[in-house]
Amino acid sequence: MNEMTNHKEHNYLLIRQKATAVVQDLFNKNGNFSYLHPNYIDELRTKYPNTPYRFRYVAQKYFMNVTFNFNSMPLKYALPVFDFYIRKKFSLSYNTIIDEYKSDFVKRCRHIRSLFPNIISTEEDISQIIKLIMACTLTTYITYPIYSSRKEQLKKSYLSGFYLGLAYLIGDKHFDSPEISDQEKLMLHNDILNFLSDPRNNRCQHPLICAFAKEVIEHFDPDIYQTQYDLLFYLQKIQYEDLQFQLDDSSMESIIEKSIGSGLKTFLSLQAVQSCGKNFDMDRNFESNFLYSLLVQLDDDMRDVKKDYDHNIQTLFSHSFRQENFSPHLLYLELVKIFVEKNKQLSWLYSDYFMHLENRGNLRSMDHDKIKSFIEKTTSFKLEDVTASILA
Repeated sequence: MNEMTNHKEHNYLLIRQKATAVVQDLFNKNGNFSYLHPNYIDELRTKYPNTPYRFRYVAQKYFMNVTFNFNSMPLKYALPVFDFYIRKKFSLSYNTIIDEYKSDFVKRCRHIRSLFPNIISTEEDISQIIKLIMACTLTTYITYPIYSSRKEQLKKSYLSGFYLGLAYLIGDKHFDSPEISDQEKLMLHNDILNFLSDPRNNRCQHPLICAFAKEVIEHFDPDIYQTQYDLLFYLQKIQYEDLQFQLDDSSMESIIEKSIGSGLKTFLSLQAVQSCGKNFDMDRNFESNFLYSLLVQLDDDMRDVKKDYDHNIQTLFSHSFRQENFSPHLLYLELVKIFVEKNKQLSWLYSDYFMHLENRGNLRSMDHDKIKSFIEKTTSFKLEDVTASILA
């Protein structure tokens, strides 16, 4: 293990220690979330009746993800969505830029499919990459002053989102796949860590890393984008640790450890997106930002519970707990309560939870439709047309 890797490993452990302290404190203050009163959810339904879906809720969730700002959405944060929307309607130059990015996106996806057809194989895969491109682009758009030239930063944000989306799909199609052997998963994991530790001098074995390493370095000079390489190193560490972790539902220590891993995965993913912005600082408001990340991950796990159960992926929602031991629902709802207390206008977070309970068989398609709507309103990308161009 070289000096650069040792430094990254040390920093990763420090982040993990901070996350551990936050989660242990949360569990201690709430009796380890060991009892969900039968009437509690009904009482919440009465207090926070379901609100109809609104586009601004999706927009606000995007902005919380890319800013960790949980207050009322200031105009300078709301502006990019409306700015994109107005430009799409009236600006020929904006639509020309969008068409250029669309053409480049289709070309890149086709190239990946020619090398590894299973990585990008569905509309949902393509949507995942576009979603991360949008998040990275919005981060740059929001955090750089209106008078500054954003063209180069936006290009880097587009590429950051593309490669982050690709990394997500590699994890989904390889690390979460029962068809891939443990030996190949370990080889891929080590190759990723070695590349992120020393991008210029890595010696890859797995074809996925060999195929993309040079390309990534060309776009992201390790001397300039060291923070991004570090974040992805930490993210790969926790994803693989979480993959190897065996949850013991009789052990509160094990449940807390799973909660730490779940929160860290999303926290580091959101930090990777936010690193596209100006004045990035991972330590700012760590506790609040980590708890929000844990909520985002639990929301995702609750939405994907059927898929995770079918693929034997252990999450706090796909695992069966004795009611007297632990309730992931109580943990979810306590996190919602924390952020609604920060900002009462976030009470629609309860509606998200109720929707999960009522539409368990249809949640993935509903979430996918929201993303499609958001993408089309701000970019005029029709996901069906883009998908047809890529998968043809």
